[in-house]
Amino acid sequence: TLASYSPQQREVLLVRGKYLTTAAGACGSCHSAVSSGIVGPGAVLSGGRLMTDQFGQVRAANITPDRISGIGDWTVEDIAAAIRSSIAKSNKPISLDLHAGYRWLAEADTEAIAVYLLSLQPVRNDVERRDLGYFDRNKYGLMYRFSPVSGYVPRARSGANAANGRYLATNLSRCMVCHNRSGGMPENS
Repeated sequence: TLASYSPQQREVLLVRGKYLTTAAGACGSCHSAVSSGIVGPGAVLSGGRLMTDQFGQVRAANITPDRISGIGDWTVEDIAAAIRSSIAKSNKPISLDLHAGYRWLAEADTEAIAVYLLSLQPVRNDVERRDLGYFDRNKYGLMYRFSPVSGYVPRARSGANAANGRYLATNLSRCMVCHNRSGGMPENS
């Protein structure tokens, strides 16, 4: 929880988390509330945007700390598992297609994102969640890929260098989702 961090730790994590969430990661590109009219940086992350993965259409989740419709009762570890392992707090798989690059997001960065998300203003927005059955999840042989990431994942050296640019573009911004193929692109609604 946020209370487990000192004010100084929380401030450092909030600054990094805000940058990763609102700028480099552009989480609002998917997790925005379409009704708000703001998509991308500056978007309210209350979810609802229609996305497409190999299983069909799915609405992006509300990732504000609302206790009823969002992630308000999640821990930093729960959020890290959702980001890096595509496993929700309920132990249900989240779209692996739409989260694939996050598997190698550095631990320090997932922690910063989680702390930032938990610091946001809660927004109540009940988003219809897709529930795939056992057959649907396994007919593509993907069930084994929904597993926790084990081991330490370091962050690339910060600054203007190729390794950091590759890390941000591949593991966080996931530029290839929109710029490399048609699957996974946000829909208009």
